[in-house]
Amino acid sequence: MAENAQEQLLGYLLNALEDDERQQLEHELADDPELRRQMETMRVLLRPLEPSRESLEPPVGLAQRTCRYVAAQIAGAKASRGTRPTPAGRLHAMRSDIRLDGSSSRFSWLDLVAVAGILVAASLLIFPALYQSRVQARTTQCAGNLYNLYQALALYSDAHAGRLPSAPPSDRLGGGGGFAAILGGTGYLNDPRQLICPNSPLAEQADFVLPTPEQINRMPEGPELEAVLASLGGSYSMSLGYEEDGRFHGLENRDNGNFALLSDVPDAASPDFRSHNHAGGRNVLLGGGNVRYMVLPVAIVGDDHVFLNADGRIGPGLHSHDSVIPPAGRLPIIFTSNRR
Repeated sequence: MAENAQEQLLGYLLNALEDDERQQLEHELADDPELRRQMETMRVLLRPLEPSRESLEPPVGLAQRTCRYVAAQIAGAKASRGTRPTPAGRLHAMRSDIRLDGSSSRFSWLDLVAVAGILVAASLLIFPALYQSRVQARTTQCAGNLYNLYQALALYSDAHAGRLPSAPPSDRLGGGGGFAAILGGTGYLNDPRQLICPNSPLAEQADFVLPTPEQINRMPEGPELEAVLASLGGSYSMSLGYEEDGRFHGLENRDNGNFALLSDVPDAASPDFRSHNHAGGRNVLLGGGNVRYMVLPVAIVGDDHVFLNADGRIGPGLHSHDSVIPPAGRLPIIFTSNRR
């Protein structure tokens, strides 16, 4: 392993490597389990910094100007009151001067302005930190949901000769949310709330009902069916199978760290397939159970586009290593090669 392996891994995770460096490192990762372990450790350490990439920068010198302003107001307030020591005999009388009703208070408007300035300065530091902490906690919980879903998928595949839940594109369960109904209908998904990202609009709903495949197949065509299919996977969507030699093939459970299995539902109307669950990126579950937070506009894992097949379409892959995670709802076949 090269001496600068850690620098290369950091550059890879930050998407800062040249194409030839990235390809060389990916070959090394494929052959070196220890290197892959180091990369995942580094990815976990970097995860708390991900939301800050999208944060708005404060104006230059804002903190210094605020501190100078507060100091000036305090100094002015002290000067207006004078600096002579107070005789001991007046200490008792001062208690009647410090009142909140304004009748004879020694607190001036300058004092109030100074206190307000301190509060503003504190809020500039505390509130963004609290917000980022909450966003990070929800992003981490979302990643935990995806890992729990991977466990359910693994149990399903163990009972189905290594196959993952999937259906042909013409099937009502052939879209990105069909996996959820199949897992629920076969008893491998007991808690439908695992399908809900805490940042998702669905998290505001009081309950989330996951229909069985039988219930979906009995529904008549119409708006109600389309609404059910649009929310079937909750906040997540699963990669489709692939078509080869004119036949559809479902996915197999393989330990392929460059194959995207599940992710936050992408928005088909967005040029970078952004998710409504997270402002700056999306969580992606890879083969083997690792969850990666992909910062926008990155949509490539290895050499594979996560949301388009090898022909630049939203549709089944063209081979077993061609992952395609579609938008929610009934599967469309849309030519989108201009977004490759």
